[in-house]
Amino acid sequence: MGYPVGYLAIIKPLNSSKNLSYKIKDLCEELNIKKDDVLFAVKEFNELFNLVEEKEETLILKRKLDLLDQDLIFKQIVGAGRVLVLESVDSTNTYMLKNTANVISGDTLFSEIQTAGRGRRGGKWISGFARQLTFSTSYLFDNVVKIQGLSIGIGVAVANAIESFGIKGIKIKWPNDIYINDCKVGGILIEVATDGSKVKAVLGVGLNVYTDNLAVTDKRYCALAEGPTDTFNRNLLAAALINSIKDVCLSFLNNDREKILKEFNQRDYLKGKQISIQTEQGVVHGVADGIDSTGAIILNTGESICSVNVGHIL
Repeated sequence: MGYPVGYLAIIKPLNSSKNLSYKIKDLCEELNIKKDDVLFAVKEFNELFNLVEEKEETLILKRKLDLLDQDLIFKQIVGAGRVLVLESVDSTNTYMLKNTANVISGDTLFSEIQTAGRGRRGGKWISGFARQLTFSTSYLFDNVVKIQGLSIGIGVAVANAIESFGIKGIKIKWPNDIYINDCKVGGILIEVATDGSKVKAVLGVGLNVYTDNLAVTDKRYCALAEGPTDTFNRNLLAAALINSIKDVCLSFLNNDREKILKEFNQRDYLKGKQISIQTEQGVVHGVADGIDSTGAIILNTGESICSVNVGHIL
């Protein structure tokens, strides 16, 4: 972020303290850092988020934050894989792909801020502070055939995790967007790297947990929780998402997709709608009629029934 003290080192004590405040002197002693470094970090942080006040040699956090805790998340996940929470990263997918040699199947990377999150076709997903979940999970597959239609499966995994918190009306817009009613609440980006004869999939998810006017995306969006941060818990949701994604990946690894495809069709946002899809061959128009066994969308053009594996909904 451009300053010598990580902002989480300062924000965490404030967030856990009584009245969300801390004497600057006490904070410097506790963290073994200089006052100038603290003030510089706060200045830079406030230029982005304006969440910390300085009054009478005391730092005051303006509101309680639902911060991520990698140890708490790790204790709740099932199976192999590590959990890492970073302060800030350009893109969790990019970070994992750059470090793929050190990433094992099941590893998950979160970031409190994602400055250059990527959607499909170059779309933006820039996260605010402690308002969303932006993360990537790695999973190793035997070959590229095993990941055919995986974005459909991850959409189902995300929907299942969200619904386990009592949130209704989750829909999946082919191939990788998560909707509540008619409003986008999240997106999925899957990228792959080879690992010998195997394929390592990096499964990126961006999900709006709380309403945040500072966040920047390329489309209108909504959030899972419209109330204050004490009405939800990002750590519990994070663990549920990881476990649900791992379950779906295991099903794909074992060629057991029937239930997942059925669950997608139950949440299909586009089914029955007149749509246009931009493909490499051109634009195709028709009525969406679900997906096939490979995860391709089925389109009734009026003249024929066709399946589209790769395309962008216009």
